[in-house]
Amino acid sequence: MSAPTNFTLWRRMRDEGLAVPFGWLSLSSYQWLSEDPCPLDLVPGSWSADATGATAGGLRGVGLRDHPG
Repeated sequence: MSAPTNFTLWRRMRDEGLAVPFGWLSLSSYQWLSEDPCPLDLVPGSWSADATGATAGGLRGVGLRDHPG
């Protein structure tokens, strides 16, 4: 394969990978989670994180759901 063909294939695969549901292009905000629950911009609830993962509180009735996987 030629270099232009390789690049075109790589670019198409990269664009498809970025655009998958819950992929990088679905981000609306990139914020740091502290260990103490606190509000974040653009999302409801109070959020925190530790070595085991992220935790959200105060979300009853806001319509958020877990993403499988």
